Amino acid sequence: MKRILEKNKEAVWHTIGGELVLLNPISGYFFGLNPVAGAFWSLVDGKKSMEDILDILFKEYDVRLDVLTRDIEEITQKMEKNGLLILKTEAENESE
Repeated sequence: MKRILEKNKEAVWHTIGGELVLLNPISGYFFGLNPVAGAFWSLVDGKKSMEDILDILFKEYDVRLDVLTRDIEEITQKMEKNGLLILKTEAENESE
């Protein structure tokens, strides 16, 4: 089952010195992103699945798929844990 990624509507982000910085204003947690992670964040739209996003990033960046997948999974888990990202199944997304 595909996992759909959605940004927390409370999260704020801004580019500072070429780095994308995310903030959860409720918890105060902030997260600095490298260019690949920033591209990942820009692709999260509440419609694309994790698989869709990985496919787009794999085509855009010169990186092994296993390394990209591992890194994006790790970032996704941290973002979800800290309230910046919401993961839904395709079925949950369609029922809304």
